[in-house]
Amino acid sequence: MKSVGMVLLWSCLFAMELYMRGGERRNDLQNEGRKDYALVAGR
Repeated sequence: MKSVGMVLLWSCLFAMELYMRGGERRNDLQNEGRKDYALVAGR
């Protein structure tokens, strides 16, 4: 379970990095990622 948590952590960090670099151009992709994360976190 720890390895899964690490993967999720690094995925979130990577997504934030893309968001900060890409700005509004990646805003839509980031929003989609948040929706997917919300569905997973909701479970």
